[in-house]
Amino acid sequence: MKDPANKWIKVALFNFFLAALLGGTLRFAFVNEIKWLSYKTFQEAHEHLALLGWTYQALFAFFLATFIPSEKRLQKKYNILFWCNQILVILITLNFIIAGFNITANVLRTLFSFAGFYFIYSLIKDTPGSE
Repeated sequence: MKDPANKWIKVALFNFFLAALLGGTLRFAFVNEIKWLSYKTFQEAHEHLALLGWTYQALFAFFLATFIPSEKRLQKKYNILFWCNQILVILITLNFIIAGFNITANVLRTLFSFAGFYFIYSLIKDTPGSE
């Protein structure tokens, strides 16, 4: 099985690009009014995409590639966890753009947190010498 860490880094970089587009749009909104843009909701989407979609996902790939042996890193759970996180990042970003903070945002961020807790647990458990 091919190591998915390279693909994960590419996805994290794509999220960085999207966060930069949102940030650029926010900067442009200072120069020229964009009537359809709700600055606050775009800012929230930008923040969450940058932190969860770019930083967290890049660290996810880095920690797995650095600390976990390949036979454990290739387990399905890490690939499923990464893509579940990515889907949650997309949903969180879209929710913030459309509605800002609401119950849906809180539920999605809570699910992302649970996935993060499971990742940390798995990372500690699968690190060599942690038995």
